[in-house]
Amino acid sequence: MKAPDMVHSSFFSHLSMKREEDQGDAVVVSVETCREHLLDDATVGAGMFYTLLDIAMGTAASQAGAAPTATIVLSTSIFDPSPAPFFTCIAKVICCRDGMASAEGWIYRSDETLAAKGHGDFKLLKKRG
Repeated sequence: MKAPDMVHSSFFSHLSMKREEDQGDAVVVSVETCREHLLDDATVGAGMFYTLLDIAMGTAASQAGAAPTATIVLSTSIFDPSPAPFFTCIAKVICCRDGMASAEGWIYRSDETLAAKGHGDFKLLKKRG
């Protein structure tokens, strides 16, 4: 399924993130590594991994719950913070009910090795309008 047109914050654009085509029920977000993501020549800042996971999992939760979301908990493990040309995050909802959604996400380096993974819990917000 083609990713729907979505409005993202300027922060999303500033970090050069891109919404890719969904993979079944998984949301896919990618980012090309740029200087702003690096702590030094050998390390990608943890914030880039946190942000990529939060955006991808939050989008998956929003789609599953048909409502905007707010992050309640974000847990992240970073396995390899070394730079790569790009990173791809795949996120899936594992439970959505009672105004809450839980999701898992995996960040892969451009060589397809796992760089980080995360779990998030999201509150489904009431639709405006």
